[in-house]
Amino acid sequence: MVMSKYFIPLVEQPLVTPRRLAQRMRTAYQAFGIEAFPGFSFGSNPPIAPKPARNTAGAEKVLSGPTNASITFGTDRGHGGGLTDGLGGQGIPAASIDLCAGHMGPYAREVDDNGNPVRYNPNFQVDSARLYIAEKCNIDENMQLPDGKLGERRMSSAVGLVADDVNIQAKGEGGLKLAAYSTNRNSLGQKNLKLPGIDLLAGDGENQQYLVKGQNLLELLGGMSEEIDELRGSMEQFVRLQGGFNDKIMVHNHNSPFYAQATAPSFNLLFEGYKAAFQRVADVEKGMIFTIINKESGQNNYFNPIAAKYILSGLVTTG
Repeated sequence: MVMSKYFIPLVEQPLVTPRRLAQRMRTAYQAFGIEAFPGFSFGSNPPIAPKPARNTAGAEKVLSGPTNASITFGTDRGHGGGLTDGLGGQGIPAASIDLCAGHMGPYAREVDDNGNPVRYNPNFQVDSARLYIAEKCNIDENMQLPDGKLGERRMSSAVGLVADDVNIQAKGEGGLKLAAYSTNRNSLGQKNLKLPGIDLLAGDGENQQYLVKGQNLLELLGGMSEEIDELRGSMEQFVRLQGGFNDKIMVHNHNSPFYAQATAPSFNLLFEGYKAAFQRVADVEKGMIFTIINKESGQNNYFNPIAAKYILSGLVTTG
């Protein structure tokens, strides 16, 4: 297979990676293969997979089961995840609850290549999925998020949710409220002086723009539609007045010097006049009629609340 820098073939991951297992399990697997672990993996039994140990801090209590998932009660360890990182590493009171599934992500291992035990630090970018709750932290720095319109949030209570895919479902009739609504004071006891905002980031957040309010947009488009109607009416009136004038010019004549007898019309002008009159009816006036039809059809399709293509959502609002 020819490989380039633009193409990396997908390789099926092995069920077991022996070099990432603890020495006892690695030796058994290399000697007897999968048969050395009867009852493992299948039927929701503990998998034959590495379960790395946490580099536990003195203020932490870790709850875990037989898989690579845990809940840790401790203090904020920041973006780096080390014992001296984050607000907790600086001695600042910053209680946290860290729920993680898949420590070290695809790099999970219990020992290094030399057989020495490996201990992990929490890492928002590497760990597979995490729900993080902190009394106080620098949540944007921890999660390495761009500033966006809201800017970087620091030294505040926060909840962070990180995974490859994130779903939030409201399965009852009560629906879902995604609210940025400030209380009188924040978790530090400071008075909230302005309304919070919402940043929907897709990418680096460098080209953030404000959302459109649907009802206001509907009013604007309705007003523009009325102005177009007025402009079309003025244009129609002009075409008719100009058409009448053109008709007079087309058949006009002059008085000759011979006893003021009327001359014959200009045959060149007469030909062009009939041609212009025909085009006025066939193109201009017909086009204005179709403009009326298309405008009414568009309003019925997009401005009518019961139409399938109504431009406002019937279930989602913002403010």
